[in-house]
Amino acid sequence: MFIGNKADLLEDVGEVIDRAEAKAYAENEGSIYIETSAKTGINVDEAFTELTRRIIDSRTGG
Repeated sequence: MFIGNKADLLEDVGEVIDRAEAKAYAENEGSIYIETSAKTGINVDEAFTELTRRIIDSRTGG
């Protein structure tokens, strides 16, 4: 899982990395890319939920 943090700053500083490139790279690696913000909580729960799901799936063959 690739996580881009500080999503709350996108309006202030703009795009720092090429988001499409990050997403494509993650998918090419068999993973996902998600943007989060620890400050506002955007996608934090979703990131942990997805990571947990993938760990469980890898151990149970799901």
